[in-house]
Amino acid sequence: MDKEVLYEKIEAYLDGTLPASEQQKLTADPTVQPELRLHRELASAIGETDVLRLENLLMTEGKKHLANLEVPHKKAKLMLFFKKYRALAAGLAILLMAAFLLPIFTQQGNDLFSEHFKDYPMYLNTRSANAADNFLDKAIQCYVARQFECANENFAAFAKSNPDHFGAVFYTGLTALQLEKTTEAIEYLQIVANDGDNFYVEPARWYLALAYLKSNEKLKAELVLNEIVTSNNDFKEKAEALLNDLD
Repeated sequence: MDKEVLYEKIEAYLDGTLPASEQQKLTADPTVQPELRLHRELASAIGETDVLRLENLLMTEGKKHLANLEVPHKKAKLMLFFKKYRALAAGLAILLMAAFLLPIFTQQGNDLFSEHFKDYPMYLNTRSANAADNFLDKAIQCYVARQFECANENFAAFAKSNPDHFGAVFYTGLTALQLEKTTEAIEYLQIVANDGDNFYVEPARWYLALAYLKSNEKLKAELVLNEIVTSNNDFKEKAEALLNDLD
């Protein structure tokens, strides 16, 4: 029996669409049994979550089948063998490519972050000696001394009781970013950047773009950078340079 016809019948048999009369002939033929067992095992593997097992099975069986063929027929045989599993093979290739490229993208993001990140000056002033303001005073002192863990804790404490103080919220996000608490940094910087009407909007957008870059969210970083570029502000040139580096 022609191999292509045989594979089509096996697939129809496994799918339950092969006529009963054909099923009997197929299962009664001893020469077909090895192929039938192989296709059953492949079909079973598709239903499992163990992708590596399936990959090994395909490679092992593919090599085994190629070894038994004449050279001119090897390519056609291999194409028939993988016909039913083409979509799975494509998906597996995408997964493997992603696993290979992700470390590259991650390293690129980290390198660009380090290249473009610079400390932001302290523009907040110390206040009175009440309990809430003590957090702010301490945070400012720690920030100036580059003690960012201390600064972050005190800025966060002050911002918690003063959520409309966008300066404190901004520096909470900024110090979180300096401490590589990227998720926390994004949360606070988004609050300031999305407000649209405070002194820290533009720096918040710039550091938010860097935070997205740090967290490997390149598309979000580019969207924020383009927003910066379209407005007239002190970070426009920096945003343009970073966009060029991302190309």
